[in-house]
Amino acid sequence: MRRLLAGRILLGALLLAAAAGCAPERRALRAREFPSLVVPGRTPVRVPLEPEVAQPEPFACPRIRTRDEWDASPTRSNHSPMGQITRMTIHHEGMGTFEDSSIAAVRRELRTIQKSHQGFRNWADIAYHFIIDPEGRVWEGRPLKYQGAHAGNHNANKGNIGIVVMGNFDVQEPTPEQVDSLRRLVRHFMNEYDIPLSKVYTHREINDLYGRGYTACPGKNLQREVTSMRRSFAEAEAAKD
Repeated sequence: MRRLLAGRILLGALLLAAAAGCAPERRALRAREFPSLVVPGRTPVRVPLEPEVAQPEPFACPRIRTRDEWDASPTRSNHSPMGQITRMTIHHEGMGTFEDSSIAAVRRELRTIQKSHQGFRNWADIAYHFIIDPEGRVWEGRPLKYQGAHAGNHNANKGNIGIVVMGNFDVQEPTPEQVDSLRRLVRHFMNEYDIPLSKVYTHREINDLYGRGYTACPGKNLQREVTSMRRSFAEAEAAKD
């Protein structure tokens, strides 16, 4: 009986050995097949991260808050069409220092300027197409399809984007946020409408061009920033050549 049992055990062992010989050879685990698996003796394989979100271009246009966002009054009918856009002019508000950066204060100021321009001056709308507040927020003024009332007369305003920076920059400095938004807005419109750097004016410069006399606008401190902006734009263009 013992011999019979031993024989059966031996036969079973032989069969198991034969079956093992038919099984596929066990291969080493490949880390690339199991990217989250740490294989002993190997450097852990890291699962690739999602590609980083592309950073915005240095001169990407800042978000422009619409007229509805400051509850602008409608444009009146005594306007002229903008026509082809060929240039832009930079101003300061110049009525006094403006440093309150709250949304509520900026909205009130925009409505005050519009009321003065439409009421006292009898213009179709606020004079400027875009306004930059102390936080660097950009607001839509007069719709861009209409010629502005910022550069002195019909000929000076023709095809001319009007940008005003809130504050009086003869007596205060523009904030870094205002300077950054101004640079990005100007560069955006230069690219959008193929405006050459030579056609980016300040108010005092376009007044001189049209013989309209001296104005302090946009203030000595903003004038300095515009001069610096043009220099850096010119250097960047030269570096591409």
